[in-house]
Amino acid sequence: MPEVRQSSFALLGDLTKACFPHVKPCIAEFMPILGTNLNPEFISVCNNATWAIGEICMQMGVEMQPYVSLVLNQLVEIINRPNTPKTLLENTAITIGRLGYVCPQEVSPMLQQFIRPW
Repeated sequence: MPEVRQSSFALLGDLTKACFPHVKPCIAEFMPILGTNLNPEFISVCNNATWAIGEICMQMGVEMQPYVSLVLNQLVEIINRPNTPKTLLENTAITIGRLGYVCPQEVSPMLQQFIRPW
């Protein structure tokens, strides 16, 4: 049910911000689920999953490295997809930026896939 997933990912993002030590033991289980929900056909689900990934990045730091491959390709696809809603584009750009901040070696090879000249 998309509504349940949407709300669950919002809660996960909020819990990540508020009490990450309680969330961290489950990250290995959560990240594949978040990655499989990066489907822009369900905009609200995708948006909240994207946002939660970004919040997790900021808490995990370099420990995010094992999970970059689970989400980066889908995020790049979302940002390059025509007619992506503005809010999803913004959250996707922020999350890619956060991934790049904490795991630059993993994200930098993908730059040509999503960076555009001004």
